[in-house]
Formats: sequence, C-alpha cells, structure tokens
Amino acid sequence: MQRTSMAWRKWLGGGGRAAVLTLLATFCAAAGEAAPGVAADAPGLPLTEHRGLRLLVDKAYLPPDFDQETFDRVWEHWPPDLRQAAAQASPRQRRQMAFARYGLTGRPDAPDRPLQYV
Repeated sequence: MQRTSMAWRKWLGGGGRAAVLTLLATFCAAAGEAAPGVAADAPGLPLTEHRGLRLLVDKAYLPPDFDQETFDRVWEHWPPDLRQAAAQASPRQRRQMAFARYGLTGRPDAPDRPLQYV
C-alpha cells in the first residue's frame, strides 16, 4: 500500500499532474462543443427528447412522498407572514412561491411541473 502511494505521488509530481490537467481540459472543451439545448451524445436531438432525460424526469424510481393536493396545500403550514402572502396569491403564484421556498425548478417543457419530481 505504501509503495503504491509513493509511486502515485512520484507520477503526479513528475509530469503526471500535467497529463491529468490536459486530459481534464480536453474533456471540458469537448463538452462545450455541443450547442445549447442539444444533447452532446445525440447530435441534433433536442435535449427535451433525449432518452436519458426522459428516464430521469418521467420514470418514477421511488413511491411518491406526497400527492398533488398535499403540495397545493403546503402553504397552509408556512410561517404566518408567508402564509398570509400565499393566502392572497393566486394558485399559480402560490405554486411559484412553493417552488422558490423548496428549491424546485420548472421543467424546460412544462414549467409548472418540478424537474426534481415525476
């Protein structure tokens, strides 16, 4: 174990570090070549139609934590000042307030649906 550790340090100190940094820079540059909104591994395919993204945002891997009704009523349990503001807001505004409060982001193809939940 000690020899492996010493050999690895020697390799990194003797030019290996430069090789790792060069390789990392190459990968970063290659990742930046894809056009915005287009999947890098499927040229020409819009990101919203990419199979991997569809699996992440449309396939439920766990049972739901709560249903839509629970999410729509969560504002009723907020601190008094936020609850009062939410009570006066429209349902759409309350949804935006909940997204902001809980760190949720809208999906590119359906902004009213959170990207973090199916």
